[in-house]
Amino acid sequence: MEYHLKNREEIERFVIEQVLTTSEAIEILSVTRQKMKSLISTKKITPVKKLNRETLFLRSDIEARKAEQDELRKKYHRLIAKILFPLLLSGAFIFVNTWKEFVIFCGNIPMYDKKRGRAE
Repeated sequence: MEYHLKNREEIERFVIEQVLTTSEAIEILSVTRQKMKSLISTKKITPVKKLNRETLFLRSDIEARKAEQDELRKKYHRLIAKILFPLLLSGAFIFVNTWKEFVIFCGNIPMYDKKRGRAE
């Protein structure tokens, strides 16, 4: 994306409208401060500038991440609705460590272990 700012007023307007602080980005993304740090460290979001106590982001980068995040949430909410929720209704118990690691139990017997990728 290219920006052509001709005078001080345009620069000020650009900074006010298009540059976000960490707190503003967290609010838009609806994540915790810890999750925001994780997004930065895994390079899923790239800051424009890091200062001592503040990090600055471009609005376009945050909005792109928001769109990606919304798609991921839809995908995993479908997973819960179609697969996991009916299992819970049938009496199964699901131990979730992360989305990549979960075990489905029926009584005391593991039925499926996502981490290992197979039925026990």
